[in-house]
Amino acid sequence: TYDQAFAKRAMKPGTSDILLKLKSQLEKTEPFTSLQIHDVLINFIETTGLTASGVMPALRLALVGQGKGPDLAVIMELIGQKEAIERISRLSQSYSD
Repeated sequence: TYDQAFAKRAMKPGTSDILLKLKSQLEKTEPFTSLQIHDVLINFIETTGLTASGVMPALRLALVGQGKGPDLAVIMELIGQKEAIERISRLSQSYSD
């Protein structure tokens, strides 16, 4: 389940599409370590012209369901690539535009 108050702030129009683009990058990430994931996140933000605040809240919502928690790259490494991708997909489908 998702923190609905946080979801209202994190999920703006177009956010689901952003998450799906990020998901495609994460699917190709090897090795799936926090350092590599961090680099993918930074590169994604820089190449898309988005801001961290336009990506990270929604990613946090997908991964932990709320607005607080440990570093996202560490969370993704701990839960694993398959689970991280599934959680991003689930949120994107729940909040598709």
